[in-house]
Amino acid sequence: MPSLASLLDNGYLLITTSPDLFERQQVPALRCTVAPLSGGLTPEITKYEMEEEKEVPINKAHYVGNDQFVVRCYNETIADNSAVNLFPILTGRPIQMDPDNPDPEDTFVDLENVTFLWDLMKRRGCVTMMNDDIADVRRGLFHYPNHTFTGFPVSPTDFYLRPTHLFNTKHRISSGKTCLNDGTSLAAEYLSYMRHFSSAFKDACHFSFNFITSLTHDDPSMLGTIDQELKRALESLFAQDIEKSTTFVIMGDHGNRIHQIQRTTTGRVEERSPLFSIRLPDEWKRKNAKAHKNLRTNANRETDVYKKLFASLSERILSLPCVKSIRPHFRYPTLEVFSLNQMVLHGLRHENQWDSVKNYTSASDFEWIELGMIADMHKRYDGFELSFGLIARYRHRLSTDLYELSESPRVHERTAICNAPTVDEICEMCYYDNLVSARNEQQVI
Repeated sequence: MPSLASLLDNGYLLITTSPDLFERQQVPALRCTVAPLSGGLTPEITKYEMEEEKEVPINKAHYVGNDQFVVRCYNETIADNSAVNLFPILTGRPIQMDPDNPDPEDTFVDLENVTFLWDLMKRRGCVTMMNDDIADVRRGLFHYPNHTFTGFPVSPTDFYLRPTHLFNTKHRISSGKTCLNDGTSLAAEYLSYMRHFSSAFKDACHFSFNFITSLTHDDPSMLGTIDQELKRALESLFAQDIEKSTTFVIMGDHGNRIHQIQRTTTGRVEERSPLFSIRLPDEWKRKNAKAHKNLRTNANRETDVYKKLFASLSERILSLPCVKSIRPHFRYPTLEVFSLNQMVLHGLRHENQWDSVKNYTSASDFEWIELGMIADMHKRYDGFELSFGLIARYRHRLSTDLYELSESPRVHERTAICNAPTVDEICEMCYYDNLVSARNEQQVI
């Protein structure tokens, strides 16, 4: 992240969270101090002296009075982490169950009294493994912050690999490195644990949770190296036909949130757009063909909004005298949303930060949603029933949750006899032939 401190031309120190006033008001409060430096003189040429730290104001120029000094800033709140995101996924419940205290950062979680997904799998007689790339001996899922998590008092799974990760971090990995001392990438090493576990128990019910983080946590440009290692691991398992009876879920609990790209609009979108991919067993797909088809269709669909808008648009299109029936468009089975949500536009991560910025109007109150369908006409041409595809764009006002057509639905795939640009013109041009069709125009030319 870019430095918060800068030295102005007049010699004053300025500490600011952002050069933009609106963005400064979105960031959690900081406490910053400055401490003058001196020393390095004979006879103690290897030592420096740092005076007592004094608090300095934020977003206001401050005169230090020394030519060398150290600035330190502290966030007054504990930042969110992967545990906050993964806890609901692995347990089916939020961290905070008390409606009077919705802030998960104020909650201590007793992990002994929590039922995780691996607990459910153990009850089914499955062998379980937790493979958590801790990156630091003080870290690991559900091990920090200390006022919320303190780790597992007993092994949560049959194979709990934290001891191995602790040994690797202390003895096999140089500080700050993303490879073992022998040159093996951490991603390759830790994915090999998953591969060996799945191979060993391929003929038995088994479940493993593998969290790979150290290679890309601070730098998303390293993601490509994980792709290759993951490909090799999956190819090795697929060569053993494990995919026929195993479900693979490859996902991130968040997108890029540490690298300085997060301070851009693109970064804020990516932070909230993690990968989520599921590959179901071949045998299950064969036995549940309809369910599998529905899963693929609904993968990106907001079902409630889709049904609401589809019904509204259908009523409008069916009111046209030349339209006989409508049906979903096979190329547009889901809604297309063009916008950023309010939390993203404000650069926020926690709901408890919303009150501090909700009255600012810099963030857009609109998003645009596109929906497609196919309409069949009463008329036939060359023995075939005429039909056309259409796209409707709705404007969604977030503050009132109202949807309205922003324009006349556009004809996306024209009929065989004319080029009507909108559905309001389709009957005149393509049914009643009141206007010259594109086909006739070509013949005249």
